[in-house]
Amino acid sequence: MSTTNQTDISKVVETPVTEQVTTATTPQETTSQEQPTSETKINLEPFMSGMDETNKKAAEVLQNQGSNAFMEHVFTDQDTGRKLSYAEMRMRYG
Repeated sequence: MSTTNQTDISKVVETPVTEQVTTATTPQETTSQEQPTSETKINLEPFMSGMDETNKKAAEVLQNQGSNAFMEHVFTDQDTGRKLSYAEMRMRYG
């Protein structure tokens, strides 16, 4: 039995989603750095035709304002401004 496979497998590490940023250090060479992305834009248009109005509005908030605004939106009653429990949010948005 070889221990090489076991040590190679233990070196696998998950890394967060990043984007490549290339910068020029001299006219002849460039360096590449990975920087985390702050927000990933999602195109939800293909799915919106099958959504009810409540879910469409939430999808628009996610698409246009980002994930933090989306979380605030879905955990707030849009008529009263009252904060919703997780169960209430799931009943409205599935």
